[in-house]
Amino acid sequence: GGTIPSHMRFCAHCRRVWRAGDEFCRADGRPLVEVAPGRDPLIGLEVDGRYRLVSLLGAGGMGFVYLATQIGLGREVAVKMLY
Repeated sequence: GGTIPSHMRFCAHCRRVWRAGDEFCRADGRPLVEVAPGRDPLIGLEVDGRYRLVSLLGAGGMGFVYLATQIGLGREVAVKMLY
């Protein structure tokens, strides 16, 4: 498992995660908030009505990879969230 680095920022409206230098969400222009260390605001998020994020598997230079459950089929999948 992993955790979102504390230097990331989060849009409470669209639930996207952005880099530390950003003050406003690039998707909707709303102010960003700091991500609390060890807390991942995306856990439990339903993506595209098809996947529910369960846990963070890893983070890299372009985004995060999550363990997710495919809704309706109940199978485990990996979902990559880019920022």
